[in-house]
Amino acid sequence: MKTATELEANKELVRAYTRTDFNEHQTDRAAEFLAPGLKWNGGTLGTVEGVDSVAGLVRGFVARLPDLTATEQDIVAEGDTLAVRLVVEATHRAPLLGIAATGRRVRWDACDVD
Repeated sequence: MKTATELEANKELVRAYTRTDFNEHQTDRAAEFLAPGLKWNGGTLGTVEGVDSVAGLVRGFVARLPDLTATEQDIVAEGDTLAVRLVVEATHRAPLLGIAATGRRVRWDACDVD
């Protein structure tokens, strides 16, 4: 069982990752925040495995959505589990996931659990 201090430190790590990579667009730093053995499950997008692959995915999203921001809605940590719910917003400026750039604003809810 983690202490309250450890749980708060984990929350701050997630917040730093969100701030650095998604809001400040310092995607070259993504690997600093990711754990070995990482698997990102993107539903219909499939699963991406490994720090380098997930960091590349982050770089790709931010490159195609250059004004992307992620706003924390909720963050919960208990035991060895942490969950964060975000609202992600951006302008679709370049082709993404096979969809040509539209120039329109996009928004989606994201939930990450570790």
